Amino acid sequence: MLKTLRRLVGDRQAGSGLEPATPADGETLFRTLIERIPDAAIVHVDGDVGYCNPAALQLLGVDRTDDVYGRPWVDFLDPADRPRFLEWTAAVLRGDVVPREEQRCRRSDGSTVPVEVTATAVEFGGKQAVLLLARDISARLRAQRRLEYTVAAMDVAPEPIVLIDRSTQKYIYVNHAQCQMVGYTHDEMMRMGPADVIVGFDATEFGRIYANLPIGGDEPLPADTVVRRLRRKDGSEFPVELSRALLQTEDGNVVIAVARDITERLRAEAESLRFRAAMEVAADAIFLLDRETLRFIDVNQRACDMLGMSREELLQMEPLELDVGVTRYQYEQLMDQAVARMPEPSPAGPDRYLRRKDGTIVPLAIRRTARVIDGRTVIVAIARDVTADRRAEEALRLRTRAVEASDNAIMIVDVRRAEHPIEYVNPAFERMTGYSPAEALGQNARFLHGDDIDQPDLLRLKETVLSGDEGRVVLRNYRKDGTLYWNQLTVSPVRDEAGIITHYVGISVDVSETVAHRHELEHRANHDVLTGLANRGLLEDRLKVALAAAHRYRRMLAVIFIDLDDFKVINDALGHAAGDVLLKAVAERLRFCVRGDDTVARQGGDEFILILTEQTSEESVMQVLNRVRDAVSVPVPIADRTVQVTASVGVALLHPGEHAAADELIRRADQAMYRAKASGRNQCAIWRAP
Repeated sequence: MLKTLRRLVGDRQAGSGLEPATPADGETLFRTLIERIPDAAIVHVDGDVGYCNPAALQLLGVDRTDDVYGRPWVDFLDPADRPRFLEWTAAVLRGDVVPREEQRCRRSDGSTVPVEVTATAVEFGGKQAVLLLARDISARLRAQRRLEYTVAAMDVAPEPIVLIDRSTQKYIYVNHAQCQMVGYTHDEMMRMGPADVIVGFDATEFGRIYANLPIGGDEPLPADTVVRRLRRKDGSEFPVELSRALLQTEDGNVVIAVARDITERLRAEAESLRFRAAMEVAADAIFLLDRETLRFIDVNQRACDMLGMSREELLQMEPLELDVGVTRYQYEQLMDQAVARMPEPSPAGPDRYLRRKDGTIVPLAIRRTARVIDGRTVIVAIARDVTADRRAEEALRLRTRAVEASDNAIMIVDVRRAEHPIEYVNPAFERMTGYSPAEALGQNARFLHGDDIDQPDLLRLKETVLSGDEGRVVLRNYRKDGTLYWNQLTVSPVRDEAGIITHYVGISVDVSETVAHRHELEHRANHDVLTGLANRGLLEDRLKVALAAAHRYRRMLAVIFIDLDDFKVINDALGHAAGDVLLKAVAERLRFCVRGDDTVARQGGDEFILILTEQTSEESVMQVLNRVRDAVSVPVPIADRTVQVTASVGVALLHPGEHAAADELIRRADQAMYRAKASGRNQCAIWRAP
């Protein structure tokens, strides 16, 4: 080396036009260069150190050259490295080309320093020597060990990790987790780079970004973190969070990147945003509580408004500060019930009462459910202010009590269903009809009138319901025991929020006594009080109807006028009471002599009129007259005796095609009766036109 240095110096001087350098000049230049290099330089001659530069003294931890000169260099090596050193230097002196060697130098304090040593044969003091250049490689070995440890850890790490050559932009290492994440084999990945898996990869941007990444040393690697999308082997894409840093290497070109699949995190964040938005638009108050600390984690605006507090105020409080009348133990039990049923909501319990900021109390219906979020148990409590509900329930209870206590029968019918089933009846319904709720519910109300469907008000009721109106009808209904009662039914529709009729409410009043009284009045107005037969007014009405039917159907009609013979004598002799008994007996016998469609009327006193409809001939009329005369002549027991009377009968016939007014027919029958009476009583005469 000395010869080489001297030759280089000499050539340099010759080229510059200077005088050639002398050996003394070359020695000076050699020492100047050696003294300034950062590597330790040692000249080993005849087995001892003949020269060392300041860097060598620093490497060995000594201050003076006297501590080194004249001593074998192997004294400064680890004993295990000494045999190899001797072989190595002998090969150098033989002129062999030898590689660099790693050796361990022993310092004056006993510690060892790893060095990388190169050797060359030189001439020193006229002798063959070996020039050793030693470089401290402690830092490099530490970096290598760190890299080895890192690679070993990366191989088993659950996180996907890659090492990238920044200059070639290719992978130089990928771990198993990275292969699993993108679906490629290790061999496939080692032929790829970030451009093959990063969606929208930009090589220019890659170089610029990675040039600015922090470089890791002995301290934990600082990282640059970005979010990117990766493409799997099957073409699907997914988001990842990449943490990147430069590893400390000799050339500084290795980038380490750790990927984390954030698909679930982004989904959770999106779900959290949706949940947050849902919380804010929810009509109910929502509270999130930490089960362990029993403190609020979050609340929505509805909760703040309901309690009159800000969100910040509520998050500084415990629920127990708001809940009225509950102990911590009881509250923890409620929370544990929610946890035990997770993820199903716990059943709604009794109302809770919370105290507002102004001190007022609000009743709440609360449902709780539990979730595990980020490793902690969170109770979600959904609370609804039930103040209005409770007021409505109280009002409903009062109305229900009034309905239950009503003397009128009340039923509710569902008109949304085809059969219009009964959904509710009150106790008065059972008292009125004899049917229990179990027997009535589900049935159509028509079961109350059974087969008695020939009622005009039934049609009116149907029309009322179809038109959606209110209405009132009077129906003949029948109790469970079969007895008839008159039902005054008032119906009213019930509409939902959309105005659609869903139910009808029917209120029934038993008006049997009223109807009976009305019928009695009507009967008295149209019937004879003593005998119950039709009176003159009803007689005229029925005769008009009979005349119309006779004309329409061309049938014979007969009007028979009956006068009891010598009735006045009996009445005067036996008294009016006896006369009344006789009149009632005759009236009853006359009813049995005619058909149901015929009419028997009392004209007054002892006079009776019969209207015989649908007669076929005079002979059929005469058969009725004979029955009448026979029936009247049967003795009537009165008190302690029997009385027998006869009757004079006049008949007026209206043949098909003939016309006569009602009063005219009565007048004709009356005339015929007088002719019969004039003929000797107990006779029958038919009116003939003159």
